Amino acid sequence: MIDLDTSLRYRDGHVPGAWFAVRAGLGKTIAEMLKLQTGATRIVLVSPDSEIAALAAPEADEAAGGLPVAILAGGMKAWRDAKLPVEMGHFRMADPPTDVWYRPYDFKEDVEAAMRQYLDWEVDLVPQVKRDGDATFSVFKR
Repeated sequence: MIDLDTSLRYRDGHVPGAWFAVRAGLGKTIAEMLKLQTGATRIVLVSPDSEIAALAAPEADEAAGGLPVAILAGGMKAWRDAKLPVEMGHFRMADPPTDVWYRPYDFKEDVEAAMRQYLDWEVDLVPQVKRDGDATFSVFKR
């Protein structure tokens, strides 16, 4: 089972045992997942409403090494509507969770540290732009 939702929504609830992957790298990551998931007999793609999974199916089929590729009909919405179990957390991450920006309060642990890190970045932003040297700003006077 490969979940193609955002890493934030994957963290907050996915099919138990599903892998997280970003569609853009699916051709590469399927081979890596199959090495770690021995005994797989098929690949099932899941996305929020199954549309992204349907778009990714040809890529998955090409990378599947002969395994059949299926799509979870109705996606995670149908799974949740059927009140089937979900697993929470970042487990089985074929790709790092860099697909979306995590706000400091999106973290489940060390929220204060994440907020401090964000504030440090924000305070250092103007000096960082100056150090970079390729962005210029003009001050308009009235």
